[in-house]
This record gives sequence, C-alpha cells and structure tokens, in this order.
Amino acid sequence: MVAVAEYRSVLPLPVIHPSSLRTLHTLEQRSTLHNSSYEWLSAYEKRPDSIFSYYSIPNEITFLQKAEGLTHERKKYYIEENVRRFLAEFVGKVPYTTIPYEMDSQGFSYANMHVMDSYNNATLLGGEREQAENVGFSQIEAEMIQSLHAPQELQTTAFWISPPKIADYGFVFVMKPEGNGKVKEYILRYPEKQTDLTKSSQLYQLISQDNLAPQDTNSFLRSPLFGKLGEHFDFDLHQIMQMIGISNEKIEQSRNFEMRVDQKLGSWIAQFANSIIMATEHGRTPTVEDIAQCKLLLLSIYQQAQEIVSLQLYGNAMQELIGYFDIPQSRFSWDKLAGYATIFATNSNLPTADAGSCPALEDGNASLDPVARYISNHDIITQLRHSTPESIAQNKNVLTQDNKTDKKLDCTCPFCNEKVSAIISDGKITCPRKECGKSAPYAC
Repeated sequence: MVAVAEYRSVLPLPVIHPSSLRTLHTLEQRSTLHNSSYEWLSAYEKRPDSIFSYYSIPNEITFLQKAEGLTHERKKYYIEENVRRFLAEFVGKVPYTTIPYEMDSQGFSYANMHVMDSYNNATLLGGEREQAENVGFSQIEAEMIQSLHAPQELQTTAFWISPPKIADYGFVFVMKPEGNGKVKEYILRYPEKQTDLTKSSQLYQLISQDNLAPQDTNSFLRSPLFGKLGEHFDFDLHQIMQMIGISNEKIEQSRNFEMRVDQKLGSWIAQFANSIIMATEHGRTPTVEDIAQCKLLLLSIYQQAQEIVSLQLYGNAMQELIGYFDIPQSRFSWDKLAGYATIFATNSNLPTADAGSCPALEDGNASLDPVARYISNHDIITQLRHSTPESIAQNKNVLTQDNKTDKKLDCTCPFCNEKVSAIISDGKITCPRKECGKSAPYAC
C-alpha cells in the first residue's frame, strides 16, 4: 500500500462515522469529494458489468428511509446480510441464496413486515396450492416459535420441499436459527419435471429418514419437516446439497468463502452499513458525496472478496508445499479506502460482476439487467408485499426453452422500454426488436 500522503491529494474522502468514532478523525479526513473525483466512478457505472448493475445502493437508501421502527442495529443487520449474500452469489458463486429473517412470539418478520401476512393474502387470492403453502408455513412458524428461547442447539430447524409449479425445477427452503431471534433461510433449487415428483420424494425420504413420502404437490407443501440445530444440521444440509447435484468440492469452497469473508471483511461490511445508515438518519437526504462514498466502500469490499477467491485457489497450492495457508484479516481504515480510490481512479481493470447462481427471488418482470432491482432490501420487501417467498421463487424468472442453445425471458427492455421475449444465448440477454437489438451480460 502506498503512503497515506500520496492518496489524500488525489481523493480527500467524505466521512460518515459512527458517533463513537467521530472525534478520532481529522478535519482533513472530513473534507468532501470534488466533482472531478467522480469521473471514473460515473464512467464505471455505465458499464454493463458494473457491480452497481446488480446491487442498488439507491434502493437500499429507499429501504432505510422507509424502515420505520428499526433500530440502528437492526438496520445494520439487514444491510450486512444483503452485502454477504451479494458477495456469495456474485463472487463466491455459491449454489444457493439466503434471506435473513427475525423471529419473535408473533412469528417471522422482515424489517417489521410479518411474513405470514403475505401467505394469508395469497390464500385469499389463490387456489389449493396457496392454501397448502399457508398450512405449511403456519406449521413452520408454530414449531420454531416453541423453541425460540431454548438453548440454540435445541432450537428447531425446518425443511420445506416445494415441488415444481410452472417450470421444471422445485425448491428446498431450509430455516436455520442463528441466535438472538435471527433466522437464516437457505433456498436451494433442484431440477425436476413438473409431472414428476421423484426428486421431491427422494429429498423428503432423505430428510425424514422414512421410506414414505407425500403423493402430490400440495401434500408436500402441507408437510414441512423439522429437526434440532444441534442434531447434525450441517450434515443434513450437506446431504441435501449433494442430492440436488452440488459437488462436495463446491460445497466446501462455498463454506470456506463465506467464512473467510466474515473473517477478513467483517469490519469493512460493518463500515458500509454504518455509512449508508448514517447518511439517511434523522430524515437526512443523502448527498452525492454520501452515495459516492458508499459506492467506493462497496467496490473496495467486492475487490477484496475477489482477492479471497484468487487466494483460495493459490492457497491450495501453497498448502501442499508448506502445510498451511491462511488469509489475513483486512481491518477497515479510511486510509485504506483512500488507497482503493486511487487504484480504481487510475486503473481501468475495475471489479466486474456476473451472476454466479440464479438467485431464487429474481424478478422475472424486471429489465434485461436481470438482478438490478433485486439486490437490495427494498426490493425484497416490495416482492414480499405482493407474494409469498415460496410463490416468488416458483413464479419469477421462468425461462422458456426455444432450442438447445437459446432461451427466452419475458421482461421489459431497459433500452427501448418495450415488453419483449428477450433471447438468452452465449452469456448475453438480447432485445429481439430490430429497432433496438441491444444486449447485456446474463449469467443464469
């Protein structure tokens, strides 16, 4: 890293500090960005592979502005979990997605919105499947509430199998207590024909350790399975991943990546959350400088996460030679952030993003930029207000197969603003209209 003095003349940083740290920083560090400092960032954001095509900081700001009744710590929890999910899917290429919930005696909630409400609304508007979803989720809530205050190893875990609905894949939803009223939901997709319940039955038998399995889709939805966190939960989750086709190597890589992100980048992710929260506190409207700083923070985090992946590959070779390898912790500092700003401003090789997995809650009616309105808490809440987690996973982003190489996605083209059946081929999604014909990267 270059000396601090070499950075400050290039990019004096705007600083949004937690109140406990404000007195520790100099007036020089509190200075704001000049407009000229934005030129590289503005140019980068226009690239189709910019990470901001997938993670929407303005939408996170909207979430925080509307997050009535959430304490600073609870806001921080949702922002940090969202960043971790983003890094896992887009850098670590983990083969699942996760959603963080809170739980109390009233059941599951997401930022004070009761998840059961979405199931009740769906039941009023839907049919037999929606009624079965309601019954199943009600059981999950009731069982997990009962053990809410038990020692963590005795708290209830839930496994919920959702067979295919309108496409040739189903989902396993796994609810894992994280302590302090937090629950993480793992969403794993598995291939299965709509007319065939073979894989769903195999998963049910594996989890239940019983040869019997439900005979129809709605019976699966009405029959969640339960265990205890201390009773081989990791082993069970590992077996489920294996059965749906995820290799042992990929499972191990994914877990190592998530562990190393926590170890190395925990203080950076916390600073990002604090910065974006404080930019909106007490009714503040974030300034251009506030938003630019948050973007710089996220870029720096993303860059370091990419380094973790590279070091994982390099580390395997080193381990064979010297018997051990570890990735050092990266403590956040404003000087280090200034260093990344200088590197980004002078280097065209900025971080690029491709979707590693197909997130289960992508919005099929979104733009050709398929996840741009997804990677933010605001978008999760917006979707949950209109549909259940189970229905969102089943209904959204349904692809239709045209031939062996091309697929289509019904969406709105962001370039011509027309509803189209976009063509997916060779890692790109393309507007089929002759008047438009523009493309964007697409990795699902």
